[in-house]
Amino acid sequence: MEDSRFTILIVPSGRSELRKFKISSKYLSYGLITLAMLCALGIGTIVHYVKVYKQAKIVEKVQQENANLRASLEKSEVLAQKLNRKISSLSRLSARLKAITGLGRSPLKEEQAPAGGMGGVSLSQAPDPGQLMALEKKAELLEKNLKGLQSYIDTKKPFSTPSIPPAPGFISSTFGSRLNPFTNLPDFHEGIDICNSYGTPVLATARGTVIHAGSLGSFGQTVEIDHGNGITTLFGHLSKIHVKVGQVVSRGERIGLMGNSGMSTGPHVHYEVRVHDQAVNPRPYLARR
Repeated sequence: MEDSRFTILIVPSGRSELRKFKISSKYLSYGLITLAMLCALGIGTIVHYVKVYKQAKIVEKVQQENANLRASLEKSEVLAQKLNRKISSLSRLSARLKAITGLGRSPLKEEQAPAGGMGGVSLSQAPDPGQLMALEKKAELLEKNLKGLQSYIDTKKPFSTPSIPPAPGFISSTFGSRLNPFTNLPDFHEGIDICNSYGTPVLATARGTVIHAGSLGSFGQTVEIDHGNGITTLFGHLSKIHVKVGQVVSRGERIGLMGNSGMSTGPHVHYEVRVHDQAVNPRPYLARR
């Protein structure tokens, strides 16, 4: 089949000569296909650019939102740290008031050294700054109320109820039934044993009058204090005594040093609380200082 040809006439304006070109239909087809491909490529490029532009705008928006979230989280973390400090302060004040009033639990652990402290606001999920600010205001109000209570208590007659540990350390023997460490026979332990280094200060657990200061049988060097209302405390196995009979002592005042006198297997203080001469479990009378 013969290749057909097309004649293209170019008619210029004015008196210029008429121009004509002959082109093969094959080349014309190639040219049209090429032109179509170029147009498609151009349209594809424009569409791709529009998509990329939109995606860039979305990424920019997401980045801005992330920046805002980071700023909000940083603000929340600052507020949370302030709130943690406030809560720690309130905890210490609350512990002091509990010690004064004889409320609260003992910080001593049985058969192990005391564990370290912890806390605060968890930021596993970013807290709302508004909520943190509201909590901070509540903490400030609570602090104001606690300080008011502290001021009121400080102006009143000191409590005489034992309410602090007699010494730092860990409880090696609790109140109640046990095997005697010397005879290995069952007996009843009328106090608690608190272990620590030889010479650790031993403190009065409440205001009172010293009614015994010296040797007392198997307790060795011992101090007894009368707190009134039928309550007395006993501190045994001391290495040294710093008070004398008839002396009035205050809560937290040093009365002696931890030792190993009397029937003792190692440095510790044997601590008893008696109500109307009846030994009771000292644990409820222990609180954080």
